[in-house]
Amino acid sequence: MEKVSFNVQYSEYELLFVFCNNILLQTHKTLVDFFNYSLLFFSLKPENVILDKEGYIRISDFGLSKANVDSHNSAFSFCGTPEYLAPEILSKNGHGKPVDWWALGKSFNSKRKD
Repeated sequence: MEKVSFNVQYSEYELLFVFCNNILLQTHKTLVDFFNYSLLFFSLKPENVILDKEGYIRISDFGLSKANVDSHNSAFSFCGTPEYLAPEILSKNGHGKPVDWWALGKSFNSKRKD
């Protein structure tokens, strides 16, 4: 069988776009897995998303995580990195899984270059 090769040049922007999408999709899947086990991470930020040598993400720092969070307002912890805190946490009226989605969005927005 003949090996087919492609001589394609990608721009730095295109490579960065693919890389970021890969990280975003893997992080999304990880959060969904956490939520399926009723876990809140509370500490999602770029510093806690680590790449292994194969390019897969590893989540670190579970010190603030909380188990048995089933609803949108069943947690009342006031914790996390200030730059990534969701408004629900600041309001102190209870929060749930959406705070991790907020932190994911903030993490990717914080890395954007204008």
